[in-house]
Amino acid sequence: MIEKNARNIGGDCLNSGCVPSKAIIHVARQFAHGRQAQSFGLWVEGKADLSKVMAYVHQWQELIRAHENTDYLRKQGLDVVIGRAHLLYKETVAVDDATYMGKRIILATGSKLRKLEVNGADEANLHTNETVFYDLHALLDHLLIIGGGPIGCEMAQAFRRLGSEVTIVDRGERLMTKELPEFSHILEAQFEKKGIKILHEAEVTAFPSPHVAEVSFKNQSKSTVEFDAALVAIGREVTTTGLDFEKAGIEVRDHKIVINEYL
Repeated sequence: MIEKNARNIGGDCLNSGCVPSKAIIHVARQFAHGRQAQSFGLWVEGKADLSKVMAYVHQWQELIRAHENTDYLRKQGLDVVIGRAHLLYKETVAVDDATYMGKRIILATGSKLRKLEVNGADEANLHTNETVFYDLHALLDHLLIIGGGPIGCEMAQAFRRLGSEVTIVDRGERLMTKELPEFSHILEAQFEKKGIKILHEAEVTAFPSPHVAEVSFKNQSKSTVEFDAALVAIGREVTTTGLDFEKAGIEVRDHKIVINEYL
């Protein structure tokens, strides 16, 4: 097994995906249940201490990382190589000066974040799922979420329950466009009930200042949204560069590997 960065073992799921997102969702659900208990006489108030929430998230990541790291995998009998791999020939992979041969080579290089390329983005306080669990240490008054897919919706609900104001800017007519319309309608009704603001058929087209987003709508109108930090969740792109596919006879077209009728 070859991995460019030892800390990345465990992949997206452990480091920036399923594990941290489900941990923060678990804490946020406790806040929601606490508020629901007010109907029965329990009174709670206040916002989350985000530093403690993130410490909880990292605690569960480290628990799993104990079984997903270089030393542990090597003790299980795997040969683990740390370094950047690229193909030399059809059945040969190189890492630095070493070469490795295999009749079958599994490409599990995943994907990379799609960047938001608009004016002012470099100066704006932007986060992704790869940074939000590590760089946020205090709860935000207002979180702007760019993208109405699974990541955007998960974090919208979690941060709203923790105490932040949340606005979602979504390009589509409804959230979660890859799901059934009925699912989207139920989700949006719950979000609006809890105070999450949703801007449909809209895109962030510029950041006039680090904490202000210009939003352009499909009907040609525009508005601005003030925020403390923004989460960019506009999708991912398959990793097909830097591996020298052409040396192994692998064709790439439109950033996708070309396959035959047998896949």
